[in-house]
Amino acid sequence: MLRVSVSLLLSEGHRNAEFYPIAKIWYEAEIVKERVNARISTEVVSLHAAMVAVASPTGKGVAHLEKLLKDLRDG
Repeated sequence: MLRVSVSLLLSEGHRNAEFYPIAKIWYEAEIVKERVNARISTEVVSLHAAMVAVASPTGKGVAHLEKLLKDLRDG
């Protein structure tokens, strides 16, 4: 598990993760997991909104997608 956590940290830009104390590895890995999961969730919501926009005959889906993307850029 420790090796996996260090690999995760390295892949997310923690260049010296292999030299962190074990407690810091655990704590930082938890933060990275939360951030990665949030990014994945945002991508899923965006893809869903894009699919609805394409399938929507009235064009309301496009407006929703544009608002979602604007909120993501501004927020």
